[in-house]
Amino acid sequence: MRILLAAIILVTAPVSANAQEKPPILVELFTSQGCYSCPPADEVLGELGSQDDVIALGYHVTYWDRLGWPDTLGLEASTNRQYWYRGKIRSRGVYTPQMVIGGQYDVVGSNRRQVGQLLAIARDNPPALIEVGLRGDTLELAASAGIEDDHLLQLVVFDKQHVVDIPRGENGGKTLKYHYVVRNIVRTDGWPNDQNQIRFDIAVLELGDDQGIAVFAQDPANGKILAAGQYRPW
Repeated sequence: MRILLAAIILVTAPVSANAQEKPPILVELFTSQGCYSCPPADEVLGELGSQDDVIALGYHVTYWDRLGWPDTLGLEASTNRQYWYRGKIRSRGVYTPQMVIGGQYDVVGSNRRQVGQLLAIARDNPPALIEVGLRGDTLELAASAGIEDDHLLQLVVFDKQHVVDIPRGENGGKTLKYHYVVRNIVRTDGWPNDQNQIRFDIAVLELGDDQGIAVFAQDPANGKILAAGQYRPW
């Protein structure tokens, strides 16, 4: 089954259909099939995504493509998002596997100890909750706290999992598993407090049974995630 998402409705009452219950921490991993050091971080992301207060997203970047193997899941939008973070957070620059937690902290994604420490810090000051659910062919959102109209509202469609045979490059000869793979990034100008319905000026999204949706509001000045939620049909 494929669900067509043509509209997004903002509501004030709780929504159903797999709505998030805990304030979630957004964890974003910037990775590449062509990066030898990335598979351990991809594994960590898969583990984090199984926790009920984590929204895990795997962004496959494209700047490794020239080095022996073009990433079959790569998106220029993923690369652009990583470069956007470079000007927002204190980091060692643009690299893989870079994991960004809560839009504020960055760490090598395979460093389980540091990832755990930063998650604990983020959990001490979690974002507001956006409940996300489907009603027919409409995606419904309900925010648990006020969001300003100058905040970035982003919607990300992601696949549950991909298993990829990689014949060339630094991971040549390996079969690797990727989790929560970002396939589409939609950005609006802000959260419309003065209206109860918005429509994205994009082609209709097709959501499959193995795809989820993450929605989050972000401070454009410093990258902090202010509210977040997700819908996953599995």
